[in-house]
Amino acid sequence: MKIVGLTGGIGCGKTTVAGIFAASQIPIIDLDALYHSLIKKGTPTFNKIVNHFGKEVVNSETGELNREALGKIVFNDAVKRKKLNALTHADVFKAMFKRLAHHFIRGDQIVIIDAPLLFETGMQRFMNCVIAVYVTPEIQLQRVMQRDKVAREVADSKIKSQMPLDEKCARADYVVDNSDTLAATEARVYKVYKKLNE
Repeated sequence: MKIVGLTGGIGCGKTTVAGIFAASQIPIIDLDALYHSLIKKGTPTFNKIVNHFGKEVVNSETGELNREALGKIVFNDAVKRKKLNALTHADVFKAMFKRLAHHFIRGDQIVIIDAPLLFETGMQRFMNCVIAVYVTPEIQLQRVMQRDKVAREVADSKIKSQMPLDEKCARADYVVDNSDTLAATEARVYKVYKKLNE
């Protein structure tokens, strides 16, 4: 089974690229979705986060994790972000390997791991190859502003809190430029898909 990492910066369109691969019947393990399932109220991961960051990261009405409040704490503080990652990444890894085992038993030939922090967490060492999704810096900034409904400075801060996109692309085996139309992106993904099947 070939394990393929899919990464990119915030607002680059990893979800779009993952969707194109999924339409070609390639299983996708979305680590953001896994993470969100692991931080639900009452889970061990939720408890670790609340014990460290305090009740201010809990929504007082629902009792769920207030991801926006937690994001404000960690986005501009590298030490706190590193602590959050240390609290959660082992749980995400375990869940990921459980899913990979399922796909291996099922006989899937290729599985894509959609991981925004693939290089930051050292996860690339488990991958046969890595695909990075790229957009121009201005497009990335505009997409983050539109998606999150935030000012330019906030969007820029979110982008800068991650590994530079150019570095991710330099470390990847394949780069998919998602700056153009959906049709252009689909054509680029299909070229990579053919290479993965060689």
